[in-house]
Amino acid sequence: MISATFSYGFSGLQTAYQGMTRSAQDIASANTVDAAGVRDSATEINAGLTGTADTNTALISLKQNLHLFDASARVVSIADQQIGSLLDITA
Repeated sequence: MISATFSYGFSGLQTAYQGMTRSAQDIASANTVDAAGVRDSATEINAGLTGTADTNTALISLKQNLHLFDASARVVSIADQQIGSLLDITA
């Protein structure tokens, strides 16, 4: 039971980390231009002028993944405390 809790916690940490990395890359590349200094499409040009929906979505996703990371870290911490309590009881 506790080992499964660790697995879920670590899986959540990994998923959150990957999501934060993906969101950070989306945010960083939101206002980039190609080598000639030209944006790839008219959509990107308009988005750059008005504040992109994609950037907003990436920021929201980043915040959601941050909460997932925090929650998963708490799961791992609680499982660690449970193991410590069990060891104290049996010792």
